[in-house]
Amino acid sequence: MVFQIIAFLTCDTNCDTRCDTLPYPKYMSRRGDTWQFCRRVPKELVQIVGVKVWRSTLGTDSRVQAEQNLRIKMVETDKIIEAARNGTFQKIDDSKLEDIAVDWSFWYEQAAEWTLPEAVFGNRFPGVFKHLGQPLSGEIANPIFQSRDQLAGAVKQFVSDTDVKITIPSPEWERLVTFCQDEYAASNPEIAGNKYLGSIGRVEKPAKRRLSKAFERYKSERTRKDSDSPITVGSIEEFKVGVDRFIELYGDLDVNKINRTHAQDFRDTLRKLPARPPNAVRELSLRDQVSWAEENNHRLLAKDTVAKLVGGLKSILDYCANSSDFIVDMKSWMNPFIGFTATGRRKHDPIRRPFTDEEILQVFDPDTFNSYRPSEFWVPLLLYYTGARRNEIAQLHLADIVLDAPTPHLNLTESIAADENDDFDASLSKRIKNWSSDRVAPLVGPMIEIGFPAYVEHARSLGSPHLFSDIPHQKLERRADKLSQSFTRYLRNKAMVTDELVVLHSLRHSFAMGCTKVGVADDDRKLAMGHYLEKEASVENYLIHLRHDPGLMKMKVHDLIAVAPLEIPMLAQRAAEVIEAGPWRPRSRRRTRMSKKPMAV
Repeated sequence: MVFQIIAFLTCDTNCDTRCDTLPYPKYMSRRGDTWQFCRRVPKELVQIVGVKVWRSTLGTDSRVQAEQNLRIKMVETDKIIEAARNGTFQKIDDSKLEDIAVDWSFWYEQAAEWTLPEAVFGNRFPGVFKHLGQPLSGEIANPIFQSRDQLAGAVKQFVSDTDVKITIPSPEWERLVTFCQDEYAASNPEIAGNKYLGSIGRVEKPAKRRLSKAFERYKSERTRKDSDSPITVGSIEEFKVGVDRFIELYGDLDVNKINRTHAQDFRDTLRKLPARPPNAVRELSLRDQVSWAEENNHRLLAKDTVAKLVGGLKSILDYCANSSDFIVDMKSWMNPFIGFTATGRRKHDPIRRPFTDEEILQVFDPDTFNSYRPSEFWVPLLLYYTGARRNEIAQLHLADIVLDAPTPHLNLTESIAADENDDFDASLSKRIKNWSSDRVAPLVGPMIEIGFPAYVEHARSLGSPHLFSDIPHQKLERRADKLSQSFTRYLRNKAMVTDELVVLHSLRHSFAMGCTKVGVADDDRKLAMGHYLEKEASVENYLIHLRHDPGLMKMKVHDLIAVAPLEIPMLAQRAAEVIEAGPWRPRSRRRTRMSKKPMAV
């Protein structure tokens, strides 16, 4: 045992040689050069499951990969055990049951050939069908089924006549009756669901927007070889565990009905689940497992594990948002799992502080704030007056600028105008941090007075779809990095703001501090700055409309915020000089040639 521990500590974690020196995990053994899975079925479930032992290959000679495949097999057999215990286990799969249902429909058509006309028209034409006499043996006397039990009786008669092997009652039997009901409705559309005849119709299908359907679509899309964002099999299995646990707790909900209450309760429940409990406890419901962990003071799931499970659901719903047939109302929908995926152990960068009023006056002093580069002049001003993120401003298209509305504003969104899609270029793409960041930003008076509308018209004349064509948009999310670096140099060398905690992003903090100083409502501030709301779904949907109402947002936030008074006339003069300078072009690097010295003779 000592040597095994030493080998474990000194060998590479991905080395199969080390693995072979350790004891085999439960249910896993070596067979020749490959690994196999072998697990006994509990004795009391052998008759239900139909086998005594599950045995199959793990498909690899690598122990590391075999242990990953082992976890998949354990999850699959755990589900079978759970289904066998609660009475939902099926020996016959759905495809076979559907074939049996089709055979039943042909049998029904023959058995009801002479009795169906009288059942449908006998009341309207009494005496017309008397010559047919009484139903013969093998015929269905009442072929119009007014209840599921009546249809089940006909299916039972078919099973008896054709010697179909199925247990009655059983989960397979219930599924077979369901499939037969669908066949009955499809073969007799004039009868099925007819309220005058009292006939039953099709079985109501589950909604297509269920979480389980969303996961299957997500899995199919992300595991394709040509997927833009491929995902590993291990991650898919972790996500599946999260989906299964969510469905066990709340049911297979329509993704549009999952709200933040579900998300928070799901995360809190996961945090109370026991880590690696005994097998007997794993077979309990999740709520019972939580109770067992509390009673026995058992170790709980790690925060990283909880974050992965919750993050999997967040990723699936993000995928739903990008699929047009899942989310019904994208304008009011927000991913309910935003904010619930943190592990609590993340190392944050140093906290940036806001500018003081004195520093703001130094930064926007017209004597030093005089760059002719449009982005270096306008982006800091827009950040100061809107509280937006730097990339949200840097990536703006001219189509995002609305000046002719009652309240001029910016559309901070990742959507692209229809006329820009004809010849799509990757540099046109935009990204926002999350769905709650899709909003408008009103343009307040000082921005109009400084001359921002004139610059917009100037930018339109250049023929580029971008508001700032001098920014390297091919770098996508990193397009504003150089701008941030140049602004930091300006702060240190010209504005004389030397505190390392003050950078371009500090303008966003200054906006938030300005809201706090005048008592702007916390929810209004979050909506204006693109943060998510920790509210019940009904309240959240009510407040979310503020994000897309520039007039209301300006009244509730921007007109109230406390900002330092800038020298507007002088800044307007600087803005005019930016336009007069024409399209910005980088200065060519000067290269000096060294004079050639005469060679020594």
